[in-house]
Amino acid sequence: MRTDYAPYAVRRPADDDGPVVVPKARYLDEAYAALEREHLWARTWQLACLEADVAEPGTWTEYRCADQSYVVVRGLDGVLRAFHNVCPHRGFQLCAGSGRCDDGTLQCGYHRWRFDLDGGVREITSARGFGRIDRDDFSLRALHVDTWAGLVFVNPTPEPVEPLATFLGALPADLAAFELGARHCGFRCTVVMEGNWKVTVDAFNEVYHLQGLHPQLMPFMDDVRTTYRVFENGHSMMQIPLGVASPRLGGRSELQIAQAFHECYSSMLGATPAGKS
Repeated sequence: MRTDYAPYAVRRPADDDGPVVVPKARYLDEAYAALEREHLWARTWQLACLEADVAEPGTWTEYRCADQSYVVVRGLDGVLRAFHNVCPHRGFQLCAGSGRCDDGTLQCGYHRWRFDLDGGVREITSARGFGRIDRDDFSLRALHVDTWAGLVFVNPTPEPVEPLATFLGALPADLAAFELGARHCGFRCTVVMEGNWKVTVDAFNEVYHLQGLHPQLMPFMDDVRTTYRVFENGHSMMQIPLGVASPRLGGRSELQIAQAFHECYSSMLGATPAGKS
C-alpha cells in the first residue's frame, strides 16, 4: 500500500481566492479506498436498514458495506442486534438478503453450526471431535447497533463508540418536522455504481448540475438561492427552495410554477399512483 499520502492532500489557494481542489486520486486510487475501508467504514455509524425490515422476532436482513457483510437481526426476545455476517469457524457467510429464523438460530451452510440470535453458539456439529472447546471463543462478533426515526444504524468497531445520538448531533432536531419515524417505505431501488462512493454523494449533494441534467426542475426549484450547511461528524444538508422558480429563467407565474411541479411530481401530489406514468 502506498505510504506517500501527498497525492491525497486537498489543495487550497494561498490567498483563499480560488477553488479548493480535491485530487482525483481520492476517487480512483485503490490504496485510498483501502484506507477508507480501514479508517472510515470500519469505525463509523452507518445506516444499515429500516426497523420495518426486522420488525418481527426472528427476522434478519443483510447489510453490505465495501467488502464487508453484516446481519441485523431481531431476537425472539425482541432485542435488536447486529453481527459480522460470518461463521467464526471457517469464515463462511451465514446470511444473504433477508429472511426469518423461527427456531431462533442462524445456521452456517458449510458445517451446519448453529448460533442463537444473541450471537452465542447453540450447536457445534460433531462437537466430540473437537475435544474441549470454549464456545465463547466462537460466538458471532457483535456490532454496535441503535435506532433513530425508524432507521437502524450499526458501527462495526469493537471499541467503545460515541452514542448514535451524539453522532447525529443537531440532525434529529432539524428534521423533526418531517416526522421520519411515522413514514413507511413504499418503493426501494438498488443501483450498482461503478465508482467510488464519493462520486454518488458529490452528485446528490449539489444543485450546480440542475441546468445541465434537470432543466425541467428549474421552473419550481431555486438553484441560485440554494444553501448548504455543514455539521459536525461529517453531516451536511442542502436546502433547495421549492415552489420557487430559478432566477435564471427570468420569472414565472405561480400557475406556471404549479404546473411544472405537477408535471414532474404528479405521484408525489397524489395525481398518479407510484410506479405509473
